[in-house]
Amino acid sequence: MFSLLGGIALAADTAPGSEPGEDETLIADASTAAVIEPAAAPPGGREKSKPKKFEFTLLDRESVNIKYSRKGLEIKSRSGNYTARVRVRSQLRYSYPYDSDPRKDSHFGAVKTNDIYFRRARLKADGVAFGKWFKYNFEYDLVDPRVLNLYATAKVKDWLQFRGGQWKADFSRERVTSSAKQQFVERSAVNRDFTVDRQAGFGILGHLMPGTRGDSWYYVNVLTGTGRGNGFDDDSQPMIVGRYQWNFLGQDMGFSSSDLEYHDEPAASFAVAGVTNRSRYTRFSSGGGSQLDGFEAGEAGQYSLKQAMGEFFFKYRGLSIQNENHWKNIYDNINLDSTDMAGSYAQAGYFPHNLLPIVPKKLEVGYRYGFVDPNTAIPSEFRQEHTVLVNYFFEGHSNKLSFDVGRVSLDRADMPNLSVWRYRVQWDVHF
Repeated sequence: MFSLLGGIALAADTAPGSEPGEDETLIADASTAAVIEPAAAPPGGREKSKPKKFEFTLLDRESVNIKYSRKGLEIKSRSGNYTARVRVRSQLRYSYPYDSDPRKDSHFGAVKTNDIYFRRARLKADGVAFGKWFKYNFEYDLVDPRVLNLYATAKVKDWLQFRGGQWKADFSRERVTSSAKQQFVERSAVNRDFTVDRQAGFGILGHLMPGTRGDSWYYVNVLTGTGRGNGFDDDSQPMIVGRYQWNFLGQDMGFSSSDLEYHDEPAASFAVAGVTNRSRYTRFSSGGGSQLDGFEAGEAGQYSLKQAMGEFFFKYRGLSIQNENHWKNIYDNINLDSTDMAGSYAQAGYFPHNLLPIVPKKLEVGYRYGFVDPNTAIPSEFRQEHTVLVNYFFEGHSNKLSFDVGRVSLDRADMPNLSVWRYRVQWDVHF
């Protein structure tokens, strides 16, 4: 299975069930470039327009068609049983005075820097093999060379699908959503402490009662629990992840922020998820397993993790709202210590053109508030962020310019609080 994946470099952080976005739908024909007239305005809605086609046929044979379009390089067999889409994504960012969230006293006192750099650069590809029932996905980090995603999903029925390989554990929306399709320049302050990130293993998932009020997704993952690129540790236990998402208005919105689709009817979902794990780590990221602030480097099986998450997501006529609430317990099996953590964020985005036609259609504004309490039993530290955002979508999430301003603070018991303003500008584009 994975020999096929290795031969075609690819990745798109799109989980089964995510609806095709502006950069996802395959172009049906290989005609020359043409302008598509805007579609008629839907009753009670706004005028929707389609982008101009941009497409070059590189090879058109009896058995295979190869073309380049806004979606990247596409290779497709005539039968449609074998396809590949290969893209390169770059994310150029300027930040001041810090890029990541300051979390400790020393971070707030660090030297301020004006920094412009490639925050992310990825080689991505995805497609099908043996038929549409078998999908594969691969993503490679070009900034810090490493394999990020390498997995395949086999669909028996909508409600019964199997996955194997390495991918982002199906836990929280904020983390599962690709950084290419997130609303803000970077994920919230909650992400670092509560994500379970990429893991290797197997999973079962399914889409239940699609298009009805019972429309929902379930996910069950059995993973190594030691982070990207790692196998089981001695004395460790598998990471078990469960997620249930109810799309209670009958629409599945997938994992993509901002209401670029302009939903004429309200779409919303509730989700709950849980995690158990025992390993040497207390946190995970794209770099693998590591430790949260205040935890020493662990031995195999030293830390037992339990996590729970509740989530809300909503889109309607250019407005999008999402919220997550997290709880996490870390038990040190050597020192016999227990730590409870809590965190939450809520964010909203809106396209003002819907109220003020003078504002460009492709401009979005947003606001986010988030907090992390690293130890709920001790009122010692409390981290918060307030961030405002402006996005301009040249080609949806495939080509967008973002600017955000945030106020990050650290509240300390019996000591003066610390805070700092943060500014970031980012251009995210796919080729």
